[in-house]
Amino acid sequence: KRQSIKSLPIIFLTLLIWLAHLGWIYYTFQAFNIKISLLALSLGLVLVTLGTLVPSPPAYLGTFEALWLGVFLALGVSDIKRLLSLILLAHLINVGLVLILGSISLLFLGLSFREVLKVKRIGV
Repeated sequence: KRQSIKSLPIIFLTLLIWLAHLGWIYYTFQAFNIKISLLALSLGLVLVTLGTLVPSPPAYLGTFEALWLGVFLALGVSDIKRLLSLILLAHLINVGLVLILGSISLLFLGLSFREVLKVKRIGV
């Protein structure tokens, strides 16, 4: 029982992050004038997220775009040009956020990129 109480903040923050992610994707679809229901968008987000479990190149280059395109075309989005523009913007935002938040985290941890990327040889 005590363990489940300790898990509540983690569950709350996870839900908050998913809602924030769904929110900015929803408004991005609106900005591109692509009509899709919130339910279909939620399903698409879950499917795309599960699809990123497939091994892929760094930053999901190509994989990200193919996943989004396949999922949202299957969910009924028909304007491929707008959808592809939206996908490229979403990918740019995702990579940008990871780089910015990762850099801030390194600052707080007192690490440099060089230290993080340094490969140590063990037993050689």
